[in-house]
Amino acid sequence: TIDPNSYIMIADHIWQVTARYGRNKVDDSLLKLAPNQSTWNSTPQPRLSGTNLLEWVEIFNEPNCWWKDRDIFFSAEEQAAMQSAAYDGHCGTMPNTVGVKNADPTMNVSLGAIANQTVVDRWQSTVWWSQQFRNSSKCFKTFPAEAINVHFYAQNNELTAGISPE
Repeated sequence: TIDPNSYIMIADHIWQVTARYGRNKVDDSLLKLAPNQSTWNSTPQPRLSGTNLLEWVEIFNEPNCWWKDRDIFFSAEEQAAMQSAAYDGHCGTMPNTVGVKNADPTMNVSLGAIANQTVVDRWQSTVWWSQQFRNSSKCFKTFPAEAINVHFYAQNNELTAGISPE
């Protein structure tokens, strides 16, 4: 779907990761632990925030998974909507406990790595979507990432042999 609100679970999860491992400490009451994670070896699990262990996060990996069925493939527009939700809660229109920038404005965010096929077209479609739907002054910025990420696999079209990337 191209509705950023449909990605609230992903945006919530990445907020939790960023709150724990980014630079910014958040209110302890906002941290979530599953009931079975509250203890480890009979020792209470610490509720940590602002540990400064991560500087970058990537939202998804290879969403254009051309080697699989549609059930895990994201179109460029779907990826942009998910990225927008996970980046800053789609310009702050979602709860403030979703999105990387709501947990730590200093955390760097990478667009989910695009694998091989149509990298430039896909990136341009993501930019277009962002310009159309992230044009509010409430957005952290228009394009919801500090970097793009590409995975290049050097192989023939039949996927049966590697080839030189040159």
